[in-house]
Amino acid sequence: MTYGDNQGLGFRAGVCHPYHPLKPDGSLYSFLEIPTSYMDWTSLHAGMSSDDIVRVISKLKASVETLSGCLCVNFHNTYVDRELFPQVERAYSFLISECKSAGFWITTAKECASWWRRREKADLDAWYEDGKLRVKSSDPLVRPRVMWPDGRIESINSVGVTA
Repeated sequence: MTYGDNQGLGFRAGVCHPYHPLKPDGSLYSFLEIPTSYMDWTSLHAGMSSDDIVRVISKLKASVETLSGCLCVNFHNTYVDRELFPQVERAYSFLISECKSAGFWITTAKECASWWRRREKADLDAWYEDGKLRVKSSDPLVRPRVMWPDGRIESINSVGVTA
């Protein structure tokens, strides 16, 4: 399911993280929304060139890296055709290559949702003690990342490690 937009590219409402949408009564739905930020049909409909598409995808990828978000793209097998839609095929190849080289986790929506549900169940505990920030996770596979005001990001590689 997507809260994407087939009329525009990018993060709709600025959202690049999975979330539970609100019901009309203000409670949360149990399903996860994984927002789509790029769809090939939209770029074709807009008449974008290969260079335009690569620029957009590069910008989206950079934002996701900065925000530790989720880059959800929608390429239709109909359009990933070098002869009929060379700009889409080039964008697809570029994206896969760039994401692999950057170490992105390339997965299915189901696997992403499973990970996100595990992540949201983990309890993170953070406290300041003896001049140090200490962070602990209840799940050893959910490793916290500290995002400092100066822009540094530190991954904590094991539970209970002091950052």
